[in-house]
Amino acid sequence: MLEAQDLAALVAETTTAVSIYLATDPTVRDPGLHVGRLRGLIQRAESDLAARGQSKRAIEKLLEPARNLLRPEAFIEHRDPARALFIAEGVFRDLALPVAVREAAVVGPRFWIKPLLPMLEGDGRFYVLAVTAGGANLWRGTRYAFEDVTPGSLPASVGEIAAETDFQPGQQYNPLARPPLARQGAVPGVPKAHGLESPEEVRKAEFMTYLQRVAKAVDEMLANQNSAPLVLAGEPEAIGHLRKLLRHGGVQGTHVGGNPQAMAPRDLHDRAYEIVHTLFEADLHDAEERIRARLGTAEPNVAIRLEEIVSAARFGRVDALLIASDEELWGRFDESSNTVTAHGRPEIDDEDLLNFAALWTLSNGGRVHALKRENLPRQVLAAAALRY
Repeated sequence: MLEAQDLAALVAETTTAVSIYLATDPTVRDPGLHVGRLRGLIQRAESDLAARGQSKRAIEKLLEPARNLLRPEAFIEHRDPARALFIAEGVFRDLALPVAVREAAVVGPRFWIKPLLPMLEGDGRFYVLAVTAGGANLWRGTRYAFEDVTPGSLPASVGEIAAETDFQPGQQYNPLARPPLARQGAVPGVPKAHGLESPEEVRKAEFMTYLQRVAKAVDEMLANQNSAPLVLAGEPEAIGHLRKLLRHGGVQGTHVGGNPQAMAPRDLHDRAYEIVHTLFEADLHDAEERIRARLGTAEPNVAIRLEEIVSAARFGRVDALLIASDEELWGRFDESSNTVTAHGRPEIDDEDLLNFAALWTLSNGGRVHALKRENLPRQVLAAAALRY
């Protein structure tokens, strides 16, 4: 599962960083094909390292973790669309990627993380509580991933509650009294039937007790994630009660209707993500609106010239950055003269200046969004909202 925190280990400057992106089509049955392509990318990295003056011994030592993957079994267990390898002295990260990428081997003073940024757009962690009388499940999801994280404290079904009930049909039916809670947060058991309750009243009591125990278990599990979005899935009767019972602060106002037990996990994920995705995209919309508004009034705290953006990012002045995900601009930034030299094609010691700006913005606490160039303001390579 690719998450934003994966970037934390990749933004630090290194002396020599190797970034390898490999497409691993899950439909390819022969993992030897993946091995062959990875070998070719490693060889490209070797050539670039040698051109930068690295010794053969140093290159072999640096790329040893990647070479350890040159075996078919290394790909049999990983069936994701792509993988990214990040290698530097004392650093090796092997990330499974949720979408296909353009294959590349990039050597430079920093990791080339720009291809990762679109995967994090609109991403964020959320939960789905799917409840029916026949069972309850708690799912944890992101834009691309979905996994069952149901705690063992969740009751298996209403049947588990019914097994605790001793219903005895009688000739008179009185409403079932519910005893007060002994303490805050306690979940009552189902009172033993005394022969004066109707089957419908017993069913309602059992169902309510079941939902109370579900809510208590979920609240306990998510106690430290009270702001994480929680989408409810189920029939209206269950959803209505759960909205009153759950204390979790992230319960969404819209729910997934129908019987979630009859849905494939992918369908449940997609319907839930449709509810929460605007929460995760709000930061992008805010950045776009601020940049466009400042450009419209020609304010000084906005930049679209790459030379200005690169310098501002390096020295911590960029608050929000938009960059073209489908473009690269190779060159160098000279801190001593505060100037940028750009080339049409990469030369020795060049790096992608868009990646440079993204890394320094993240390092200095700013936010970065990667979009297709056609969607950027004025279709520039980069645009930034500046702190000052």
